Amino acid sequence: MLVHFTALSIVSAFRTRHIGIFFDFTKTHDILNQDTLLEKLNTIGVRRNINSWFKSHLTDQKQFVERKERDHINFRQDKYLSHYIVLTHRVPKGLALGSQLFLIYKVTFL
Repeated sequence: MLVHFTALSIVSAFRTRHIGIFFDFTKTHDILNQDTLLEKLNTIGVRRNINSWFKSHLTDQKQFVERKERDHINFRQDKYLSHYIVLTHRVPKGLALGSQLFLIYKVTFL
């Protein structure tokens, strides 16, 4: 599920009062197609060096899984690494402009 929905309610003896509705969009950055995002940035006027900067930060990002296993008998620790995969549909975590890029991706029309 890409969006987690939570409704906070207080139930009294007579009626239910809704206090707030909260949306968690933390997984929505995982669905962004990087090529489409770069095209949309170009459409709204982000060109040349700035577009190249975004491209260098968005494309060719790699991910792998690391698992450590401790052998308590021989007092050794083994490390296992998966193969690298190239990410093509996400904005890297920790990118300060991630939320703004998501809005540009969803709001602009090509």
